[in-house]
Amino acid sequence: MRLFLGLRPPPPVAASIAEQTHAVLVGSIEKLYSAEDLHLTLVFLGEVAPERQAEFDAKFSRAFADAESFALEVGGTGSFGNPGQEWALWAGIQPDAASRARLLDLVARSRRLAKDCGLVLPVADLARPFAPHLTLARPRTKERAPAAFRSLRFDVGWNADAVHLCESVGGSGPGPRYPVRASQLLRER
Repeated sequence: MRLFLGLRPPPPVAASIAEQTHAVLVGSIEKLYSAEDLHLTLVFLGEVAPERQAEFDAKFSRAFADAESFALEVGGTGSFGNPGQEWALWAGIQPDAASRARLLDLVARSRRLAKDCGLVLPVADLARPFAPHLTLARPRTKERAPAAFRSLRFDVGWNADAVHLCESVGGSGPGPRYPVRASQLLRER
């Protein structure tokens, strides 16, 4: 089972982001994420064997029990990959200094939890700097985002109040699915 730890915007925020994104990308990009699948990945765990899942589940809640909630703002858009060869279109997360510190703390806790459970994180993920974002779409070969996508500004935010253990489920539909397997609430500030 492919798993990751992440944060999810609440349904009204996710719906607003998805509606604006779909309005400019429908017809030009085939694999659009639905509102219920928008998330900010803290750590991608990769394929987790069933015998490791039980240990991970047991330690998951404790790893985040004393972490505090914090505010996140969603701003403009961008992409990963070279122009014309983008592999992901995203909305950037723009935390203030205090929220960025809490976000990086969750990333560090996530990595420690994975290590404590004997999981080996992808080297490429550990090597690159953490860039908080919500993936909105995955272009296929030769699909290009229209200029209207580049000028989108969401200007919405939410209180990150839970860490979620999610499964990455591929498929032949309009986009991947990311059902939540478990959640740990963060302490209110």
